[in-house]
Amino acid sequence: MRSSPPPEGPGIVEDSKRLLSLYSPDKKKLLTITENGNRSTQVAMTWPCGGSSVYLLQGVDKKLSAYWKNNSTVVIETFKSYVTDSRLDPLNKRKQVQFVDDIVKIEYIEK
Repeated sequence: MRSSPPPEGPGIVEDSKRLLSLYSPDKKKLLTITENGNRSTQVAMTWPCGGSSVYLLQGVDKKLSAYWKNNSTVVIETFKSYVTDSRLDPLNKRKQVQFVDDIVKIEYIEK
């Protein structure tokens, strides 16, 4: 049985701006970077039937990038000076995300 690609990311509020949409090499997961109005910048992971926030920062206009190292590892390039906000998401800088038995490790490169 062939699975369909994941939807276009978690629920996006009206004043959001998608900066990156990047499928995993096997096309089963979608990595997104989204600015939510003028409040926050979010990296999220989406599977065909679910999703998870990965990294949440205060503010917008961040020099943030992300890429797939392989099907089970994502690399996020960020800056040490960026502030994560636990009031927005208590797990705002995850080291891995999981959907059923599919685990994706998150590596951070902080400049």
